[in-house]
Amino acid sequence: MIEQIAIAIKNKDYEKAKKIIDQLPLEDDNFLWKNYYYGLLAEKQNNLEEAEKKYRQVIKDSIFPNPQITKNIRDGLERIKLIKKAEQKEIKKQKQKTLIEFQQKENSQDLAVLVIKPTTIEQKNNIAKQFAEIINLDSYTAKLQIPTRNLRLYQTGNYGELQYYQQEFKQLNLSTICHSIKEINQVIVYQVKYIKNDEEKITLLCNDKNSKEKEIILNTQEITNKINAIVPIFELTVHTNNKRKLTRKKETLDYLNFCDLHLKNTKTIIRFNDHIYQFNQGISIFNQDKTNRNKWLTLLRFLNDRIDQVSIHNDFTPFAEGAIQFPEMLKQITSNINIFRKQETLWDEAFQLYSALILLDSL
Repeated sequence: MIEQIAIAIKNKDYEKAKKIIDQLPLEDDNFLWKNYYYGLLAEKQNNLEEAEKKYRQVIKDSIFPNPQITKNIRDGLERIKLIKKAEQKEIKKQKQKTLIEFQQKENSQDLAVLVIKPTTIEQKNNIAKQFAEIINLDSYTAKLQIPTRNLRLYQTGNYGELQYYQQEFKQLNLSTICHSIKEINQVIVYQVKYIKNDEEKITLLCNDKNSKEKEIILNTQEITNKINAIVPIFELTVHTNNKRKLTRKKETLDYLNFCDLHLKNTKTIIRFNDHIYQFNQGISIFNQDKTNRNKWLTLLRFLNDRIDQVSIHNDFTPFAEGAIQFPEMLKQITSNINIFRKQETLWDEAFQLYSALILLDSL
């Protein structure tokens, strides 16, 4: 029967070969030959993972190794190794070709960012190995790059190259956002000074990027995203250390509250900020509160009551903590936040990046 199996496989009559293998008894060496030929059959049908699994199982089951089976398995494993090596070489060649194609696209040399969207822990574990192969890192380190809770700025670089990685990640069902800094800076931002009236429609008095006043009628039906965030205000404080020497320390003095509303049809951000909004102007609903904090909360309630169900994003802070690790990129972003700061920071630019990316991703 062993010879019949070998002949059937040689003639590529794999169905006949399997039938004969199934008939082999499980006594003596027949048990080993049976699994060996199951492995050889899988190899011939290009099911390399199954073939390797069967071959290695025979080795584990060989209490008293059969020299011929052992040699056949070694030859089989070597063939699989060479096939995989050739396949990996071809895959690498194709990926390099694809990368070059992306790098030759229009605007491919523009500075851009690649952000990974959060996925489930189960999905993260399932794709960790393949993700590691794509970014050329060990599995443990690569796995740490995959977020499960918040957006994560993964990398900055040339637009073309990052688009290539975006395509590779997509094949793993890993969602990403990739846009150039030029696209980020093209997003229109209006800073709301106050709400003029709330009769038939909401009318806003805003400042554009040049600080010129502009009256905007807000159509709440066009709002697609709502961004809630706090941005720290830093200051340098002076302390005396153990050696009685004066030292300077950067500390958080206060926070700026932001609420961005996105109008995707015009690629526009309507920005509310508690330090800029003039609560004593426009509609009087906010004057009933004594503190700016309460006035801000009333403003948020006012907006919530008038905005239909939209996508709400509240995870700016963890995103920013990663984004500020890329200072040279952030310096290229126009923050559209005209607030005087005693201590310079890139958190304003990080917020603009975060809000603009979410807007562009919804287009």
